[in-house]
Amino acid sequence: MRKRTLVEKKRKILTWLLGIVLFLLVLLSESYWEQKIVVSDILFLFGIILVGVGTIGRLWCLLYISGYKTNTLIQ
Repeated sequence: MRKRTLVEKKRKILTWLLGIVLFLLVLLSESYWEQKIVVSDILFLFGIILVGVGTIGRLWCLLYISGYKTNTLIQ
């Protein structure tokens, strides 16, 4: 296992701190779009569609690469 440099250690700590701050901000904030029922539903549906597309893309990549990952470089 290689030793991490000071920059890598600081970057990791900063990333964790930023993640915690963003998590708390999302947790404690209220959505502007919750007051607009139609817009909220459209955004929710759009999010579900994006999750579905991302999941299908990930599964396709997983299946495509699975037969080749030990033999050849996939580009």
